[in-house]
Amino acid sequence: MKPIFNSLGSSYDFSFVTHALSELIHSDREAPQRLTAELEKMFGGKTHLFYKGRDAIEFALKSYGIESGDEVLIQGFTCYAIEQAVLRTGATPVFVDVGKNNLNVTLDSLKNAHKNTTKAKAVLVQYTLGSPIGISQIKEWCEENKLLLIEDLAQSLGATDEKGTSLGTYGDAVVLSFGRGKVVDAVSGGAVILRREGAREIKVTDTVRKAIIVKDMLYPLTAWKVRKTYKILLGPLILRISRKLGLVTSATGSPTKNVTLMPEEHASLALSELGKLKNTLRHRKKIAEIYYQEIQDKSSIITSQSDIEHGSNLRFALRVDKPAELLRLMDKKGIHIWDRWYRAAVDCGTLSVSSVYKNGTTPNAEELAIHIVNLPTHKEVRERDAMRISKVVNQYLDK
Repeated sequence: MKPIFNSLGSSYDFSFVTHALSELIHSDREAPQRLTAELEKMFGGKTHLFYKGRDAIEFALKSYGIESGDEVLIQGFTCYAIEQAVLRTGATPVFVDVGKNNLNVTLDSLKNAHKNTTKAKAVLVQYTLGSPIGISQIKEWCEENKLLLIEDLAQSLGATDEKGTSLGTYGDAVVLSFGRGKVVDAVSGGAVILRREGAREIKVTDTVRKAIIVKDMLYPLTAWKVRKTYKILLGPLILRISRKLGLVTSATGSPTKNVTLMPEEHASLALSELGKLKNTLRHRKKIAEIYYQEIQDKSSIITSQSDIEHGSNLRFALRVDKPAELLRLMDKKGIHIWDRWYRAAVDCGTLSVSSVYKNGTTPNAEELAIHIVNLPTHKEVRERDAMRISKVVNQYLDK
């Protein structure tokens, strides 16, 4: 049976590999302009393209005057890159707990966190794993409290709320990420659509070094070779060597430290994948539905039927007592899904960095991080693969 992965470029097929390589030979210089036009058609407002999603968040905050001394409400159960984006503005991240056995903040948890702040100026809503929340109520509350609302669609592009309204409709700013493992994966990339009037004019001139672009465009080939040869043990060797050579690095990290413009190579990949969004979402929904139907112990399932219906289904979330035990069982069956989102209230991945998060701040998020397991829904997971994965989950849960 073929090996199955959660990450490691799992959504890259051979056509994506060849597209990335072709960008090194002849890049599409018009791609950034066409991607900008497409995003403005989708969301309205003014679009800016960047190398990383965290650059887009930082730019959004600075555009609306967030600076040193201000506070920004973000959720616990998140990625270090979100925290980093806030810190780079000089502002302080205030961590908001998620709901009980929930992937996202709630209106009540936002209100509770806001009571303890005096300098809160903005709220960033994340939609973890593409799971929607009651964003219309949060929007009203933000307006009442004069808080900037940023919708982060990195994991939820194409999803809708419970009313069927597209996510990204409510925010004063909408942030996208085209990084590895996202709904639209272009190896790297980010965008922000500024939708509220009064944004500052901020000039960005930093560009990505050519060596970084070359490494990014080679990554799909490296990841593809690792996956295709993993079963014969050559894949793990290629992966180990690639990591030592710096060809494969943590998706949580970034080789740039400032807001940096998106290269045309990444814009071309993002534009191509964006054109496949409807098919991508249709496939992910079908795989999530199989998991929901086939996994017998429904109490272990975090992803709800409403999430499946309205969300992007980036991954399918389970809560189990001993994730490591399940993942070891999966490994034996050729299902390699150790990449869990998230393993801590603020997950730093493999980076040697420290979060400013203090233990005990968001107890629900901390508890969730201990128990969550994410099942893959990307296009390399076929219906028979989803059935196979469900069978292993049931085997574990039946113990």
